[in-house]
Amino acid sequence: MLPTLFELGWFKVHSFGLMMALSFLATVILAGREFRRRGLDPDHANEAGLGAMIGGVLGAKLYYLFDHMADLKANPTGMIFSGSGLTWYGGLIGGTIGVLLVARLRRIPILLICDIAAPLLGLGYAIGRMGCFLNGDDYGRPSAVPWAMAFPKGTPPTIERVHPTQLYEVVAGILMYLILNRLKDRVTRPGALFGLWLVLAGLERFAVEFYRTNEPGLMGMTLAQWISIGLMLSGAALCARPAREREAHAPA
Repeated sequence: MLPTLFELGWFKVHSFGLMMALSFLATVILAGREFRRRGLDPDHANEAGLGAMIGGVLGAKLYYLFDHMADLKANPTGMIFSGSGLTWYGGLIGGTIGVLLVARLRRIPILLICDIAAPLLGLGYAIGRMGCFLNGDDYGRPSAVPWAMAFPKGTPPTIERVHPTQLYEVVAGILMYLILNRLKDRVTRPGALFGLWLVLAGLERFAVEFYRTNEPGLMGMTLAQWISIGLMLSGAALCARPAREREAHAPA
């Protein structure tokens, strides 16, 4: 765990911020190569990355505030302007909206840009979760498994050994990237590759939630698990979608 990588006087480089920046940088570079390979303008990949970054940060913050309404009412200024409090699903929703706006503006087929993004979402997720691990954030429940660890400088700190759920998700993100990147030229039905990512991402988060500290709600499941079910159903529907509108994969 290393929340601050180094300091130069007043200037600090935080591990979470750096990994978040690396996540966007890596995915934008790879997206640009994929755009070029598919006959699209690689500059549009940069615009999509910017849309994902702005929408992702805003969405992550809004989701967190909604999920912590009591704390928001008690301390609105501190909650809104705090640098912490970013959630994955909120970032996914906001980032998706940002990318779709760019796709509409640049007349890029929506299913095409979704399929291009599918493997990269897994990679970006893995890099981002490594930032959570270095920051000591989003760890899991107390555990006696051999790989359990404490986060004495975490957010919040804990000296009790817990599930390092961030590392579980790092591994899951890397596997999703490797699987989907290998399948990107084999799965030709528009939207199917993105649908497969939705299924894998929903399944991963649904399983990891059992080890996280989020409190269960309706029918004993957390909000994230309910969203995971929605993702899996949406992904299955995309995968089963009739193979029509093949032109969606043609250059825009």
